[in-house]
Amino acid sequence: MSFGHDIESKHLAKRIKERTGLPKRSHAHFLRKVREKGLTIESLKKIPTLYNYVKSISRDGYTLIVYNLYVVVISNTGIGITILNIPKEYHELLKKDKKVHLDVSATNSSRSKSI
Repeated sequence: MSFGHDIESKHLAKRIKERTGLPKRSHAHFLRKVREKGLTIESLKKIPTLYNYVKSISRDGYTLIVYNLYVVVISNTGIGITILNIPKEYHELLKKDKKVHLDVSATNSSRSKSI
């Protein structure tokens, strides 16, 4: 899965810090993990309710990648746009799926305890 060279918008940088608690120096590493281990909409078809949720927020011109209880929005030109929290009602579905990479070290400790 490729979306450029981990280019992030200022908005994405702000949202990664706000929603994951990761410092700016860790953003490039986080985006590499999203690219390498994240799931596209098509790979979510085996989890119909999550697939329908992600499909409902997708828009033309953007790629959505699910990684570690987040949806990362990437423009088709390869620029990271924003990161969204996956609603809690989908967390159990993700935890059951062996292909989903849940990495509590990729979030701030206060959020990872509530997962």
